[in-house]
Amino acid sequence: FHGIIHVLSLISVIVRLSQAFVTIRPKRVDNGLHSSRFFAESSPTDMITDLDVVLFGVGDLRSDDHLGLKKATESSSSRIFPLVVLDEESLSNVPGAVSRTFDTASMIAEAVSDLKVTLAKSDLDLHVAVGGSSLAEQLVNILANFPKEAEIRLHVCDSGDADNAMGYAPISNLDGLPENVIVKPWSCHLWEQSWKDVASVPTRYPDFEDQRNESPMEPVSFNGSKAMGKGVSVADLTEIPTTDDICKLLQTKLSLDDDRCEAERNSGLYGTHWGGLESNSVAESKIQDTIQTFVEKCQEDDELYAKIPVPCTRNPRSLEHATMCWFMRGEGESEDEPVSNNLIAGERLSRQLLAPLMLGTVSPRRLWHSMKKGSLLFKSPIKTLVETSEWHKLLAARNMQTDAQYQLESSEGTKYKYWRWHGFLCRYVEADLTESSNPGSEGIVLVHGFGASGAQLTKTIDCLSENLSESSSTTIGKCVAPDMIGFGQSEKPPITYTGYMWESFLGDFIKDVATTRCQMDSFVIGGNSIGGFISMCAAANDASTDPTAISSGGSPGTGKCNGAILMNPAGVVQSREEVLAAEQASYGSPLQSVAQVTATDGLPPCKPAFRPVARAFGTGLLAYLRPQIREICIKLYPTNPDAVDRDLCENILRDSLDPGAINVMISGSKLPMPRTYNEVIAGDYGQATDTTQSLKESAFTGPILMPQGVLDPLNDAKGRSSALQKLRSGVTVDLLQAGHCPHDELPEQVASSIARWLEATREERTAMTQKVADYQTVSRNLQYEI
Repeated sequence: FHGIIHVLSLISVIVRLSQAFVTIRPKRVDNGLHSSRFFAESSPTDMITDLDVVLFGVGDLRSDDHLGLKKATESSSSRIFPLVVLDEESLSNVPGAVSRTFDTASMIAEAVSDLKVTLAKSDLDLHVAVGGSSLAEQLVNILANFPKEAEIRLHVCDSGDADNAMGYAPISNLDGLPENVIVKPWSCHLWEQSWKDVASVPTRYPDFEDQRNESPMEPVSFNGSKAMGKGVSVADLTEIPTTDDICKLLQTKLSLDDDRCEAERNSGLYGTHWGGLESNSVAESKIQDTIQTFVEKCQEDDELYAKIPVPCTRNPRSLEHATMCWFMRGEGESEDEPVSNNLIAGERLSRQLLAPLMLGTVSPRRLWHSMKKGSLLFKSPIKTLVETSEWHKLLAARNMQTDAQYQLESSEGTKYKYWRWHGFLCRYVEADLTESSNPGSEGIVLVHGFGASGAQLTKTIDCLSENLSESSSTTIGKCVAPDMIGFGQSEKPPITYTGYMWESFLGDFIKDVATTRCQMDSFVIGGNSIGGFISMCAAANDASTDPTAISSGGSPGTGKCNGAILMNPAGVVQSREEVLAAEQASYGSPLQSVAQVTATDGLPPCKPAFRPVARAFGTGLLAYLRPQIREICIKLYPTNPDAVDRDLCENILRDSLDPGAINVMISGSKLPMPRTYNEVIAGDYGQATDTTQSLKESAFTGPILMPQGVLDPLNDAKGRSSALQKLRSGVTVDLLQAGHCPHDELPEQVASSIARWLEATREERTAMTQKVADYQTVSRNLQYEI
């Protein structure tokens, strides 16, 4: 009897060892976040000679159309080890990690949790390592548990040059791996052939379409049955991190406090996962249901999809949320069933897809091929969303591989870099103005006008560098100038463009790039034309660190803006007479600002033109303007028409030919009422007299410079500068014999004006920054005491 028991025991051991699903006994290793994370120690790992590690990360948190997972499952003799590493370095570079920490962390947690459930259906256990200073460090620790003689293939997604350079994609951080690890990059490009020779990609989209001789790649499917019995499990690496886990890691790495992270929740674009959508709906299983509903139940029809209820929480402090709800209500009383005509075609679903596309819970190829409707006269806006994203990734890769100004190792002169906003790929200019470009110095943020880009500001940046380098007392370091979303070489998605949307974009650029990447301790902001008005509003938004104040996005600012530069700005200035008339018309009732009226749904009903009419008009207007770019610019540059060079005209033309450029023109036909300078710069008159707790709004009270081209053919520039100067003290006007774009027409004079003003206001700007810092410290201390 004992002999039989002994034989059965031996058989049991043999069966357990021969099972394809291997469980590795752990030993404790401190990974920097949890003090009791475990890794392998014992002999079962000795049996593994062939291992496929599928390394998931932000950009590919899905099982569908995942070539790395597909290749791993097709290997006949290999074990499969699905893995996610959420290390400090990679996580802190994820788009949205700084400006919307909680929402971004929540989405990552939901996406990883859903992926674990999906893989479990195929007998695969998703492993998650949280913490550690770098991904490579974590990988070395984990892979050390497998034999050095084992052949380990690491399947990792190649997200493209721009995203890889941002440092959040796993492939960006694989230095120092063991010699037995073979990195197997894979990609999910829409046009694979174009990626094989990005140097030959034309810079204009129509030329690219003519040259491209390929159809969009078909998505690949994951056959879960082939993975059955191949999984490897490492004990205590299977726990899914919570939102709080990821938040705490980011807060520690980025020095963010709880109050700021809480105040920035739900402050993204309305109808996105950063702006009201439930975070769990970002997961692969949920977003597939959403797409299926749109395609099969609604037949890709906006009006039918508008009747599908989508829970979305509005931020009562966000002016962007308020205006989007205004569009969606139309002439009705509720935005629960949006008036589809008032939005860009496909906009509601497009907004829902932004976070899933960025996180990779949905494949762009799968999304493109899911859309069935289309003809010569109608193209699916969802296909356009995918194509414009792919085009800008290709264009960025071309730039980074062929132009020294885009290459990170280039240390001198103006450089071009990329960042993502709500998943959109956006370009910006960065330059060191002086040798003071060290962490903690003051910086400058410049914003271009309508139809232009950050490239139009490089002449002023170069001249400003020369002026400031001659000053021994300057504290200015870097200058950055973004291509606003919808312009330049930034994406042009199918969404409604409003002033509040651009202000939100600029506010996040300040948080993510200016004060974090470039480490500006304080900054001056300025712009031209519509960029001047947007930058002035952004300064007002940034001025308040009060989480209860009304602002473009509904989140508090950094409080680091200490000056503004307005170069022939757009925007409304109310005279004293106009304000008096408004007060008399109110019959003694407290006056509300435009921001307050907007936030409380007091705007008149939204009744834009019929969408096809607006599109036809915008298309016709663009077609009419393109051949006249040079002639129009010469009229705007009356003193120095030679400044209208080939680069300027080519850049404007190139940008206008991008897919989606028409959406900016369509949006211009339905813009809501803008705020006035009276309210955003705290004028002596024209501010709201209703200052109730629920209707507070921030305003910029610091020094303002106006280098104003008085020969501007678009308006009475001299009269406008005089009217704005009368609003309050602290506004300096410098009249220049230039047109609408003095910064590009006479860059030396504008740079000289800015340099003199910076020197004259240095003490005042320093005092402003210190005052805000002291206020924030006292405010935090009081909150802790409470």
